[in-house]
Amino acid sequence: MVGEAEVASAAANAANAASAAGNNAISSLTAFSLPWWAWVAAAIILVILAIVVIKKLKNLFVNAVLGVLALLAINFFGSPYGLKIEINLLSVIISALLGLAGVGALIILALLGVHVA
Repeated sequence: MVGEAEVASAAANAANAASAAGNNAISSLTAFSLPWWAWVAAAIILVILAIVVIKKLKNLFVNAVLGVLALLAINFFGSPYGLKIEINLLSVIISALLGLAGVGALIILALLGVHVA
């Protein structure tokens, strides 16, 4: 027969083994560390990436504003000469996404008699 002390000892050993396994899993997750230069390199790469993204978004925003302003200017100053581009959702999207090139394309289409609906 197994004594009560042996049962208690076996239960304590099992609890300690489970606890040690959990601690090993946690320590294996926190044991992953990079050298300091890798963290510095990653930080520099992230800063450069952020600068590039901000520049691209700024250029896109400026291009969109210039395109929409040019669309409005063409309608205002071109209407006495018969050049009128309808301002609708599609023409605004074209002028906002493509900027001045999009407005130029809309002008060419209007001169050719093609109206963007």
